[in-house]
Amino acid sequence: MPFPDDNDPAPPEPRRRIRRRDDERDVNDEFWSRGGAPEERRGSRWRSSSRRQRAADAPAPSPRAVDEPGAPGAPPVGGPAPTLDDRAAPSPQSVAPGRGSYAPPAWSADPHTRRGRYGPAMAQTGGQGAATGDPRLPPGIPPAGYAPGPAGPGPAPTGSQPAPPYAPGTYGGEGYSDDPYGDDSYYDDDYDEYDEGEGEEGDLRRRRGCRAVLVTLAVLVLAVAVGGWFAWSWVQRRIDPAGEPGETVLVEIPEGSSTSDVGQELADAGVISDATVWDWYIRVRDPGSFQAGNYKMQLNSSFTEAIDALDEGALPPDAVLVTVPEGYTVAETMARLADPEDGVEGFTAERLNAALEAPESRSAFLPRDQASLEGTLFPESYEVEKGDTEAVVIQRMVTQLDSVLTELDVQARAEQLGYTPYQVLIVASLVEEEARVDEDRPQVARVIYNRLADEMPLQIDATSCFDKGEPGCTLTEADLASDSPYNTRNRQGLPPTPIASPGRASIEAALSPADGDWLYYVLDADANDGSHVFTADYDEFVDAKNKCEAAGLGCG
Repeated sequence: MPFPDDNDPAPPEPRRRIRRRDDERDVNDEFWSRGGAPEERRGSRWRSSSRRQRAADAPAPSPRAVDEPGAPGAPPVGGPAPTLDDRAAPSPQSVAPGRGSYAPPAWSADPHTRRGRYGPAMAQTGGQGAATGDPRLPPGIPPAGYAPGPAGPGPAPTGSQPAPPYAPGTYGGEGYSDDPYGDDSYYDDDYDEYDEGEGEEGDLRRRRGCRAVLVTLAVLVLAVAVGGWFAWSWVQRRIDPAGEPGETVLVEIPEGSSTSDVGQELADAGVISDATVWDWYIRVRDPGSFQAGNYKMQLNSSFTEAIDALDEGALPPDAVLVTVPEGYTVAETMARLADPEDGVEGFTAERLNAALEAPESRSAFLPRDQASLEGTLFPESYEVEKGDTEAVVIQRMVTQLDSVLTELDVQARAEQLGYTPYQVLIVASLVEEEARVDEDRPQVARVIYNRLADEMPLQIDATSCFDKGEPGCTLTEADLASDSPYNTRNRQGLPPTPIASPGRASIEAALSPADGDWLYYVLDADANDGSHVFTADYDEFVDAKNKCEAAGLGCG
């Protein structure tokens, strides 16, 4: 502990010792913690007191005689011993007037010197502490190893090397203890306690606070990312809805319509899903303007598909769009084309039936010995322009079927199944009549192929209804006992012709049936959504059929 004034031997007033329990410390005590004290002073007292403690615990070396070789002041080996007058004495130049002043002593490396500050030579002057030369000692108290007496040229020898003035044990008494001011215990106890205790707790609190902030930021970033992902997914579903495009419809774009008006027209017609998202999409893509007129569009289209259809241009002013639904028979197709409202104005049933007899109306996949065109008029929406005749429209429908079958490679794929393209077309017509949801189509096709392979009657009532000319009819006992080739209740094999015009999905299902050993299917009464229950066990089929009859789904 440094003195406030090296020239003032009066000890300063001891500092008030502060000892508090952990629960009594207030915010001012943080000054002595690692966080409260300046960075350059943190732990300094603890390190200083630790060094003093280690120096105090070290054993002091035993004193040596003056004449012992190697002792301080001993003569060199082989030389005469020095006398008292030869020993170091203060020079007159080192003595300065004044109270308790002395020359700055030389640095001593003597291990007896506790702090390594003072050498053995000390100039003594008059005044307080004149007898000792130590301004911090009361008058008349000489240091150990010096004879008492007035100030003189040097200390009196004691027969051995005098101990340094501040070596341990030099001064006795309470006033000259190692810690005369009673403050080391304050620093050693209280400061170190703050330094090692509350400082670490403060650092821990700060680290926990930083972690809490980082965790909060991470949660916020994650929430924003998740919200952004859900928002983008929602937008994507509006831009490109799930499923395939649906039925073809005619959409009229009025004169002077903006791109926003076009989007609203398409949304009202069911072509796109959201007119608001369309406006944003159009601004980003900027496809340009669209012409007014009638457009052939498909329901449930993506924005890209809708724009492509608009880019193809409007139909001619006098053109008419006619839609033939999937599953229509030839008779139903003729009736639709001749309908004044839903068909083509001016078309007649007589000229349509005559067009069916023309050689140009036969499909390339129709057997030569087959006179019926059933199943060969592909169901789709057709653009009929002014001047088109009934024969032109019929030939266009047949050509479209050939194009689809060729695209699907029906010849090669039918051979892999062991059937002809025409037989696959018959199976596709049965699938078209039996399946009500697209997911069931491949499974229905598999049941048909499995029953044919096991030489089991197909027992599909739709074939008998076709024979009667009443699609969706209720069969009588006479119908079930009929010998008609379309009565698949008691006859094995396929009917002689398709029973309807299958769409592309049913043709694809007939060419790629699902894998399974199913032999039976019936409407699922539990789901009640048009789907079927498929099974290879007859008892399970009977149970499912009873449930279907109880639900009134027409499974009798």
